[in-house]
Amino acid sequence: MSAVTGKDIVGGLRRLGVKAGEVLFCHSSLSSFGDVEGGAETVIRALIETVGEEGTVAIPTFSYNFPPERPPWDRATSPSQVGRVTEVFRGWPGVLRTDQPSHSVSAHGPEAAFITRAYGNLRPYDRLGPFGKMYRLGTRILFLGCGLSPNSTLHACEDWAEMPYLGPTEVHVAQADGSVRRFALQKMPVGHRDFYRAREWRKAKVNQRLAQRGLLAEVTIGQAEVVGIWARDLVDACMDVFAGEPDLLLCDNPGCEFCVRGKALLSHWQLPRWDHLEAVRFPE
Repeated sequence: MSAVTGKDIVGGLRRLGVKAGEVLFCHSSLSSFGDVEGGAETVIRALIETVGEEGTVAIPTFSYNFPPERPPWDRATSPSQVGRVTEVFRGWPGVLRTDQPSHSVSAHGPEAAFITRAYGNLRPYDRLGPFGKMYRLGTRILFLGCGLSPNSTLHACEDWAEMPYLGPTEVHVAQADGSVRRFALQKMPVGHRDFYRAREWRKAKVNQRLAQRGLLAEVTIGQAEVVGIWARDLVDACMDVFAGEPDLLLCDNPGCEFCVRGKALLSHWQLPRWDHLEAVRFPE
């Protein structure tokens, strides 16, 4: 099979429906495409070309700076741990990055400053952070050959729904004077989830619900299955299903201690009002 080119990627994204001026949030697996002429740089250029000068590309650059596994967080130098495309994008000219020590988001384009602007030590999926902003902006989420297992927007749904099985996690951050600050972030996506299924992502309960509603668009580029869904559709559908199926994102394996415990915690949970995201005022 011939190498995948930037033209192939742009063409595939156009077939999926991506238009100039859109805001994209892209998860990726470079190896899934097969041989890509120019590697990660070609994928990034194709994404930027597809949305044009008026569009914005955002990518997760999660670094997981949890002690003691990783060194203290530094926005300028902490590498992304979620794939080659994400790490190359982190250093791309014009890219901005959130100052978030576990699940940072980086962005390029006219909405990059808005998406990445920091408001103190926000937990990664706080509605005032990048995920709330991408919902507001009508972002399209893309999964480039990685399936829907890394769908981090589902963790935003859990945060906004105040799921009781979320928990605290300690992070550490390098300070300008050389010291290190340690503190706990609340409502973190600890533990197991049903949608952590890698190649079997279609079997996850949430992905079956999304497919049943006709919300997933798919196209093949090279050897990669590329899936797209609007962030608003994803969040709205999950919140709707949560009302009657609050354990949607937890697995049904009786041997999974985390998910069994999480389901027990849901016995007294009620879906809070979350549909006021349009009224949220993001600080300047």
